[in-house]
Amino acid sequence: MNIALATRPNISFAVAALRCYNSKLFTSYLTAARRVLRYLKATRDYKLHYDPHDRNLTGYTHSEWANDSTDRKSQGGHIFISNGMISWQSRKQDIVAMSILEVEYITCSEASREGKWLLQLCKDIKHNRNNENNENNETKPLPILCNNEGALAHITNGVIKSQTKHINVCYHSSRDLYEQGTVNYSWILTHENVADIFTKALGRQKHDKFTKVMG
Repeated sequence: MNIALATRPNISFAVAALRCYNSKLFTSYLTAARRVLRYLKATRDYKLHYDPHDRNLTGYTHSEWANDSTDRKSQGGHIFISNGMISWQSRKQDIVAMSILEVEYITCSEASREGKWLLQLCKDIKHNRNNENNENNETKPLPILCNNEGALAHITNGVIKSQTKHINVCYHSSRDLYEQGTVNYSWILTHENVADIFTKALGRQKHDKFTKVMG
């Protein structure tokens, strides 16, 4: 858990899945845990890299609907990259979602709240850096990429569908932040969505690809 949270986000999904079985010491789970340890041993020279040049902060969100057969709760994840990876999350949602649209919408809500905090942090840093120069600290909307068109329509157009009427009010923050100009959502192809690595087990080629993109 400490490694996944601090320096190796590319094992976040594996750790999130394994921690559900800490009290069920079956051979299959121990084998899976050892596989993660073997991967870490084989990639011990991997480390997070950061570009010294400032780049625009960009977020990615993704989720997998009802992928846990034990409780049918969905896995969601998001990542924010600037001059390197600065924030990430892989977490099982608290509720059982009724559709993939609802799953993605909830994941976007969580990403929006994290994005708002990161924007404020960046704004405070730039303000302190540029205070003497009286430079303009106006913050542009934070781009967040999502591969679900239904969730994007619900956020950007306020389209209310029958499968979204029951969604708890606490998950509508992404729409409010979009309307305020704090975040700007747009669509991305699934196989280009870096956050996919936080929602399910991937093949080696795709796992290595997203690991490289994350830095």
